[in-house]
Amino acid sequence: IPQGLDKTVVLDTKSFTKAVDRVATLAAEKTRAVKLSIKGRTLTLSASNAESGSATEECEVDYDGATDVDIGFNARYL
Repeated sequence: IPQGLDKTVVLDTKSFTKAVDRVATLAAEKTRAVKLSIKGRTLTLSASNAESGSATEECEVDYDGATDVDIGFNARYL
């Protein structure tokens, strides 16, 4: 368990929530998995479904971490 925060992201919650909703419509229904990738000042959200295809959205963020980040979440929890 990490003892401190070494990465923080600041973003517009309204545009982030709308982007998650749009991408999640194509996520697999069982998992509703959405991948978040942060590179520089860009957050890329993506989801794919073998039957429906894939979706990608980008948001501008303020990120102070030293390394790029890739992480996945169930869209219901974002």
